[in-house]
Amino acid sequence: MRLEKLKKKYSFTDENLKKIQEAVAAAEKNTDGEIALAITPSSSSYGFWELLFAVIMGLITFACLIPISSKLKTFIDSIYWDMKDYHFSFWLLLIVFISILIFYLIANIPFVDRLIIPKRVKNKAVYNKAIKVFVHSGVYKTKSNTGILLFFSVLERKIQIVVDSGIASKISHSTWKNLADSLAEGFKIKNPTQVIINSIEECGEILAKEFPCQKENPNELPDGLVIIGGGE
Repeated sequence: MRLEKLKKKYSFTDENLKKIQEAVAAAEKNTDGEIALAITPSSSSYGFWELLFAVIMGLITFACLIPISSKLKTFIDSIYWDMKDYHFSFWLLLIVFISILIFYLIANIPFVDRLIIPKRVKNKAVYNKAIKVFVHSGVYKTKSNTGILLFFSVLERKIQIVVDSGIASKISHSTWKNLADSLAEGFKIKNPTQVIINSIEECGEILAKEFPCQKENPNELPDGLVIIGGGE
């Protein structure tokens, strides 16, 4: 999924992105915590699993051709004046190759992708991508180790929340899991902007209890939703 298509699908207009940015700024006024948000079309290319699916389906196609090979051979024989043995083998391989190509294209449909990729593989990919974004965007560099990343991965329909050590030491994992679950439900609608804003506000309230705003509260991370490319 291209970035422009993603923005259109979830109505991430300039106006809605600005609303999200303002929500982050408002939430951070009452806490020393720093909130970062990122969304990606997918956390991995999953090319191996798509190809594996296509090859398996190609082998199944080959197996289905065996019982009708005599009829297929008769049909191919009608095409040639003088059919050689290798003609039949060539056509058989061509049919299998084309079936693999077709099933590979089918495997790239998001709905099919979600079905064929093992859940543990998707979960690991989202986690790894979230950690990479957490590090590359500098969320871990906040002065009090109070950075938090809300990471959205569209293909996998999964929300990964990554928190720095300061937050992890005071707020339980279950708190963030509940927030992630509610966010995931919100992404089932076509315009999740308000759901994201509500989650930002909830996140700000949670952080404000344990990390209330001090006298000096510089904005250490960019506010707003960052849209990044999918795959690896």
